[in-house]
Amino acid sequence: MENKKSEELSSKQQYEQKKKIKEKKKAKPKKKNNSWLYWSLGMVVIITIIVLMSGNQESSSPQKLSGVNSFIVTDRNHTQDEVEYEQTPPVGGNHNPVWLSCNGDVYDDPVVNENAVHALEHGAVWITYKPALTSEQIKVLEKKVRGYTFMSPYPEQESPIMLTAWGVQ
Repeated sequence: MENKKSEELSSKQQYEQKKKIKEKKKAKPKKKNNSWLYWSLGMVVIITIIVLMSGNQESSSPQKLSGVNSFIVTDRNHTQDEVEYEQTPPVGGNHNPVWLSCNGDVYDDPVVNENAVHALEHGAVWITYKPALTSEQIKVLEKKVRGYTFMSPYPEQESPIMLTAWGVQ
């Protein structure tokens, strides 16, 4: 009988324990699973960033400058002969094997087209001006000549000042 009593006590104890556990669960507020909320907010943020970035690409695209012309240059061979160029000053084409110094050099006299074009082929920018500019205007231009550029007068050009690179003017 004692055996049975101890079993009964054990059963009562178990019952009491279960009852206490249930009471504790009722007393504690149940935690809500908010992971779906955080996931949804994260997706909204990601989508907003994508939309804003794609909108900025359109507004930050470079604007076309008026007066800038691009040309397709197909010839780039070395020649000792004089070359007749389509553009004035030339933007590219066959050229002399010797190129001009173009590390911020300023030439007081017109340069040979074929030597200048070779410098353009190597990435230089050629600043040309009509000799009719005043000496003050020429001095202002000279201050802009630095890096991989060179400058010279070009009497035959139409505009007072022109910038020329390979295929672009």
